[in-house]
Amino acid sequence: MRGRFDRKRTLNAVLYIVEALGGKSDTNRIYTILYFADQMHLCAYGRSITSDVYVAMPSGPVPSMTDELLKAIREDSVCRMDSGNSLCYDTAKDFTKFMRFESNSILAADTVPDMDHLSKTDVECLQASVLKCRNLNNEQLTEYAHGPAWRNTMQGGEMSVMDILREAGESEEYADYVRSKLKTESAFTELSICQSGE
Repeated sequence: MRGRFDRKRTLNAVLYIVEALGGKSDTNRIYTILYFADQMHLCAYGRSITSDVYVAMPSGPVPSMTDELLKAIREDSVCRMDSGNSLCYDTAKDFTKFMRFESNSILAADTVPDMDHLSKTDVECLQASVLKCRNLNNEQLTEYAHGPAWRNTMQGGEMSVMDILREAGESEEYADYVRSKLKTESAFTELSICQSGE
C-alpha cells in the first residue's frame, strides 16, 4: 500500500490493538490484526489506515515500516541516529515513549491510544480485526494470515494492493481503481515532499 506513511495514526493503531488485547501482545498477532484492519479499510474506503507496505514473511504479512519502528524499540533496527534517516529515527523515538518489549516478541503499551489520531472508520476496522483474531491460537492465526495475497507473493516480497483486495473478494475493476488512486496519491505525496525539502 502506498501513500505517505502516517506515523501518528500507525502508533495509535498499534496502541489500540495492544490495549484491546489486554495491554500486551506478540508482534505477529499485532501485525496480523493490523493487516486485516488495513485490508478492510482499503476495501470499504479506498485507503489503508497506516499506508504501510506489507511484506510476505513466514509468519504472514508484515507491515515493513511498522516492523522497523518496533525493532527500533528493541534496538535492532535500521532506525538509528547513524542511519541518516532522521524521519525514521524521530518516529522510532516517538514509539519508544509509549511502548516497550517485555521479551523479544512481546510488546507492552505504557499508555492508551490517542483517539484523536484515529478516525471513526479506522476504529471500526481495527475493532473488527481484533475480534476476528484475538482468540485464535498461534497456529490458527498463522493459517488465517496465509491467504491468497500472501501465497501469491515471493518470500520477503511486497504484497500488491491488487492481491490484497482480491483476497477480500473485491472485483478486478475496484481493485484496479484503488491501485490507480493510491499510485496517484503517492506521486502527489512524493512531489510535495520534494517541494517542501523534507
